[in-house]
Order: sequence, then structure tokens, then C-alpha cells
Amino acid sequence: MNVGATEFRFTLSTQTVHTGTITFRLTNNGGIPHNLSINGKQTPNIDPGATTTLKVTFSKPGSYPYLCTLPGHAAAGMKGVLTVE
Repeated sequence: MNVGATEFRFTLSTQTVHTGTITFRLTNNGGIPHNLSINGKQTPNIDPGATTTLKVTFSKPGSYPYLCTLPGHAAAGMKGVLTVE
């Protein structure tokens, strides 16, 4: 799944996935560092223009919140919910 990060939002290539292991490919299209945290896993902080990946296993269906953990970023809008079917 591709995830774009900018100030201050995420853009996911899909909002719904199936159970199993998902590889998130996070690209920072913004001008300041960002990260992605979901289901107890987190990417490192990545600089503008950088890309990193994060593998996360979802063993059961549900709603999984995601966010950027840098101070103030989630409050500014860098958060959402991924649906797992």
C-alpha cells in the first residue's frame, strides 16, 4: 500500500485491506519530517523526499487508527483509520 505524507495529512492508496501482512510504502512529500504509526508498529522519522517501508500484520478484521507521532502532527490532521476486512 502506498502512503503519501505532507503537511498535515496522509493519502492512502486504499482505505480498506484484507487481514494478513500489509507493506506500507511511506513517501514524505512534505517539507518537514514525518512518520507513520499503526497497530503497534512505527516507521522511523523520514526526511522530505525520503521513502521507507513498514510491514504490519493484521490478524483480525477491524478499524485500526494510524497517525504521525511527531509532536502536534496528529492534532493538525495527520491521522485516520484503516479498515481491515
